[in-house]
Amino acid sequence: MNMQQPAETNNGKVQVSICMITYNHARYILDAIQGIIDQHTGLEFELIISNDCSPDNTDEVVQQFIHEHPAAAERIRYFSHKKNLGVMNNFIFVLSQCSGTYIALCEGDDYWSNPEKLQRQFDFLESNPSVGLVHSDCDIKYEDTGELRRNGNAGLQLEGIGREQVIARLLEFRYKVRTATAMFRREIFDSFRAEFFNDIRDFRMADTPLWLELARRAEIGYMNEVTTVYRVVAGSASNKKSPREHLAFVVSMYEMRLHYIRKYNIRNSFLNFAVPARYYINKVKLEAITSKQKNIKYYFILLCEKFLNALEKIRNFVSR
Repeated sequence: MNMQQPAETNNGKVQVSICMITYNHARYILDAIQGIIDQHTGLEFELIISNDCSPDNTDEVVQQFIHEHPAAAERIRYFSHKKNLGVMNNFIFVLSQCSGTYIALCEGDDYWSNPEKLQRQFDFLESNPSVGLVHSDCDIKYEDTGELRRNGNAGLQLEGIGREQVIARLLEFRYKVRTATAMFRREIFDSFRAEFFNDIRDFRMADTPLWLELARRAEIGYMNEVTTVYRVVAGSASNKKSPREHLAFVVSMYEMRLHYIRKYNIRNSFLNFAVPARYYINKVKLEAITSKQKNIKYYFILLCEKFLNALEKIRNFVSR
């Protein structure tokens, strides 16, 4: 593993650590880095980039940026792994490098579009000690078509909602925290770090487990303003190209939700019914695609899925 360390900061104390995991992001990572370096702030921050042995020229792009921007490079700690760790282990690695009071996230294919993001979220957390995580609205860019959907995470409302309801909405995916919009307290994260690292090794996604653990311990704050562009890229962890890969991700997603429902003994009639049902439905569909045999059980599962979809639409309509 190659590693580049930044020069010492003015007072030696990092206020915000910004984690960036990257894999095959050569086309996008300059936007990600530049959006962070261009922040209008007097804060002491570090950008920790962890390249998971990308087969494209991500490493060359990052190295060239560091070479051509020596002043910006003083804030960058760059790790280039010679062997592929996998998404979860790379995420664990980069979080383990953080030394800041707060931690912010930005994956290598997203970017910060608001130069005030870092300072405003830092100020928000400093002014609201009961809040452990703050996030914001974002725009969503679909790379296949070039479409930019404005305010893709707008209108989220937490006022008057208890912590258990927030957790339930996170598990239902009715409340979304876009990773690149988030900043959270490292002190709270450190209180469950080892447990969290152990949990996520079995899943294909780590952001929702992180929000769940933070939501159990502190309030979530939301800034109704766009700070970030979230890219939808074909072949990324949550947007797999093949039906089999996509279903494997969906099955892992429901395994994760089941894990936290059981772990925290969550009593929610819809979650306790829908999550196991969704898990079984997608598990059978994955088995059918893998074996290429669509038997009677497969078609019965499709009927069950349509029924469950109808129930969810009715529930969402009633709960408006």
